[in-house]
Amino acid sequence: MAYRGKKKNSNSKFREPQTDYGRLGIFQSFEEMNEADAEELAKYTPEQHLVHATSLIQRIYADELKRKFTVGRVYFK
Repeated sequence: MAYRGKKKNSNSKFREPQTDYGRLGIFQSFEEMNEADAEELAKYTPEQHLVHATSLIQRIYADELKRKFTVGRVYFK
């Protein structure tokens, strides 16, 4: 049984992020769950994987990316 989530109503009182949960399922075993995850990931192109990875990195390191990046000197003995 798969469920396709719908995006949240933008007119609601609470400003929740726009999400599309994709499919939610009940699995009989962890192997079945892992197989479903692998099938889902196999649908993406390598470019889509990179876009998703880049987006995740930007969300995780958002605060660090806002700061000015400076390169110091490196000394070798």
